[in-house]
Amino acid sequence: MQDQTLTSAISNLVNSMNTQLANVQGLLERQVPGINALLNKEADEHDELCDHLELLDEQKASLMLQVESLKSQLEAANNQRKDEVSAIHVKLTKAEMELSQLKTVRAELNRLKELNPDGLKKKNVDLKKQVQEKTKSISTLSVENKTLKKGTSTLKYQVTELSTLIKDMNVELEHLREARTHNDGTVQNKAYAGSEGVEFYIYQYEWGLSTKLHGQPIELLGDLNWHIEVRSNIGVNILVMVTDWLHPFYPKCDEIAQHWPEDLNDALAELIRARCEKTHPALVEKVEWSMSVPLSDVYGIKEKDLEKLNAANIHTLYELCRMVPEATVKHVKGMGIKTATAVHQTCMQYVEIWEEQTTEKAA
Repeated sequence: MQDQTLTSAISNLVNSMNTQLANVQGLLERQVPGINALLNKEADEHDELCDHLELLDEQKASLMLQVESLKSQLEAANNQRKDEVSAIHVKLTKAEMELSQLKTVRAELNRLKELNPDGLKKKNVDLKKQVQEKTKSISTLSVENKTLKKGTSTLKYQVTELSTLIKDMNVELEHLREARTHNDGTVQNKAYAGSEGVEFYIYQYEWGLSTKLHGQPIELLGDLNWHIEVRSNIGVNILVMVTDWLHPFYPKCDEIAQHWPEDLNDALAELIRARCEKTHPALVEKVEWSMSVPLSDVYGIKEKDLEKLNAANIHTLYELCRMVPEATVKHVKGMGIKTATAVHQTCMQYVEIWEEQTTEKAA
């Protein structure tokens, strides 16, 4: 019974839906003609609008052609007008030039009318005379000029000969001066004052001497082509030898040692370094370097030994290395030969390390 009722309900629902579908379909069929009519109307209006647009495009193109034609005509007219204006300017300029020339000619004509022909003729004669006189003077001056040129050439030749002679004489004079210096030496224009009125003078000779020391551990330079001598006003002179530290070394002489001035040592050392700059540049470099190295920078010197050296006014590597240990013992209070030798060896090792580094850098 329930199945029949459900079937009947479904059947009624289907029939109802079919009825509604038929109604909708009938309504659509009735509206189709109206819709088609509206679509056809819009299509016609669109076609008319397209035709109108094409007509407007054709009119626009025609108008553009007319505008371009008018532009060309206007440009041609402007060019023609410019050419006409330029031609007029040229004519005006030419006319102004002719007018200016005419004014000049008229002014010159007026000036000539104002001149006195007879006066001009007389002036002409006077001018001719002046020209003749000047021509004669020029001829005379020309002859004199040739004579002067000839004399100048002779003088130039004589000057050349004299210059050559003077040059030869200067060379000969220099040879004579060198020979005199070689034999007599040169002396500094300075006296070094010692004690008790004793004075010392530095003499330089341009020839070398072979210097030797016996029993003293000092290295002397034996390849110098000059030597220095110190003379005194008490008749005692000594030869100055040069160590490998470019420091002066003197033979023992008690007669002048007690009068020796301190500034003489510095002057001799400075002179020796200056003369060795060209022949012994490596030694000069070593000496100048050692002068800038304080003993406090040298590793291995004990603090108490450093204090003793400084107390003796020995502060730099150069001041110690230039002396032998025996001399250091004499100068430094409280320092024995063993300690002085050890300090000297330490400093020399420091110098050797610097020399090796300098050689490597140069290579």
